[in-house]
Amino acid sequence: MTLRKLLNGPTIIFLCLGIFALAPPSAHARDRMNHGVQLVLPSRTDQYMLNARRQAALGLLPQAMATVEAALKRSNDPQYLFLRAQLHEANEQLTESEADYRAAWLTNKLEPKEIMHAAWEMNHCGQFKTCLEMCNQLVRSTDKDVAARAYFVRGRVKSSSKNFSEAIADYQESLKLAEDHLQVHMELGRLLLNAGKYQEAVKNYTRVIELATVKEQQKVADARRWRAEALGKLGKKQEAIVDLTEAIKIAPMQSENLSKRAEMYKSMGLKDKAEADERKAREIQDSINF
Repeated sequence: MTLRKLLNGPTIIFLCLGIFALAPPSAHARDRMNHGVQLVLPSRTDQYMLNARRQAALGLLPQAMATVEAALKRSNDPQYLFLRAQLHEANEQLTESEADYRAAWLTNKLEPKEIMHAAWEMNHCGQFKTCLEMCNQLVRSTDKDVAARAYFVRGRVKSSSKNFSEAIADYQESLKLAEDHLQVHMELGRLLLNAGKYQEAVKNYTRVIELATVKEQQKVADARRWRAEALGKLGKKQEAIVDLTEAIKIAPMQSENLSKRAEMYKSMGLKDKAEADERKAREIQDSINF
């Protein structure tokens, strides 16, 4: 199984949560629910767990939380801690969520996919300390898919803390284990571009273009735009123009591509073409801001 399949495959079950039964959710919580909250279902099948699952699936989060609390009074089973962490997370109680994920993890009884899920969510919510500790464990996993994803998440954390050289190293390690992971190529390309390693960045953006599916054409447009930036730095301006033209075809309402091509035309002394692109970019911005 590739890292890409691990991220998108059936290892994580999506439960679409409805509305909170009591207090109305915040805008951020509504957005999370509209897109589905990722719950890795614990393996236990006792009545407490089954009831909590059903209640969470119906959006009855307070009732689900009460069920889990009742179970925790009877047992400190890490699966209950893990599920309570997810319910806290859905309710944006991030401090409580991190504490429960950490407590469940420290029992050494969670499966790697559950630890990986917890690490991913901790990164997503900005709880980096526990996330890093979990990833440091998982990168040593004999399961290549788990290790590859752990390197990826750890690289994201390091990038967020502006530790770019270590982030680049982690992304590169991730790709050694799962070479076809599009998002790692995309993010590594950005870091390499910012670090002035233009030729390496071109290679990563090229892999994004090669790997993207028909449904991922926006990623192709983004990759072509940033590959054009790298190509321009390498003096390959005509190739950069080709990339930007393709990006404009894919995303015609993305004015940044037109603005970037206008800059490229200017640097080549093609004033009329630059002005035409600038005019189109302004028209798009005016239509969006209207």
